[in-house]
Amino acid sequence: MKALGPDRQDSRYWFAEAAKRAKRKFGTDEVFGEKPEWLNISMLEDRVAELRIYGQITEFPWMDGEVSATQIYEELSGLEADEIHVRINSPGGSVFEGLAIYSLLREQKAKVIGHIDGIVASAATFPALGCDELQMCEGGQFMIHKPYTLEVGNSDEMRRTADILDKIESGMVALYQRKTKATKAEIRSMVTDETWMTAAEALEMGFVDSIAEAQEAEEEPARTTETVAQKISEPVEAQKDFHVGEEPAREKIAHGAKARRLDLFERQLTTN
Repeated sequence: MKALGPDRQDSRYWFAEAAKRAKRKFGTDEVFGEKPEWLNISMLEDRVAELRIYGQITEFPWMDGEVSATQIYEELSGLEADEIHVRINSPGGSVFEGLAIYSLLREQKAKVIGHIDGIVASAATFPALGCDELQMCEGGQFMIHKPYTLEVGNSDEMRRTADILDKIESGMVALYQRKTKATKAEIRSMVTDETWMTAAEALEMGFVDSIAEAQEAEEEPARTTETVAQKISEPVEAQKDFHVGEEPAREKIAHGAKARRLDLFERQLTTN
């Protein structure tokens, strides 16, 4: 097998090649010009905006459900709002894209309120940390872990990659520590163990500021035999002023059927 040249051993080469092939196949405007449905910004009211990050965070958003920092930048550019609600449901992705989104949110002059609507894991935790306030749904999950990557090369390249991962981890630990006020040793232990947290656990550790309260549906009044009988009899009572001879044949049949149902129900109440 012919060995690849040094210029083709780096992963950046293959990312660049993949980007070129995607552009040739789909076209720049078609792939990169459209606003994806899972990422958009809308105005809830005057000077109150909502930004949704629902999907994988990646540098190259080719597939459905993928989000990039560039898209977030374009969405926020020129936005005139005093309050931005960021709704997040993402399993994570690229650590650097996540950090870029974190920086973009931190730089906003508007108040940024985050809402974890499902899962926030891995790199998706960084946009969440970029919010001024962070609220989590009761059944959501918050996950942190050590950074990882794929690399091909000799032992020297592998060791260099491991050193880079350690530096990335140090930056992650610093961000988590700043949000939670936990010790560096505690955060490192959680990251090493790949820690999954419920909303209550994330609140206790300080990763989120509050848990969203579920809106309770209005209770329907209890159904009793009297209320059921009254409901059934209403159509029949409404027709008392009608003369049978004047009713169309179809209405006469319908009224007769309702009367029979009412009679049957009353007999059941008597026997019970």
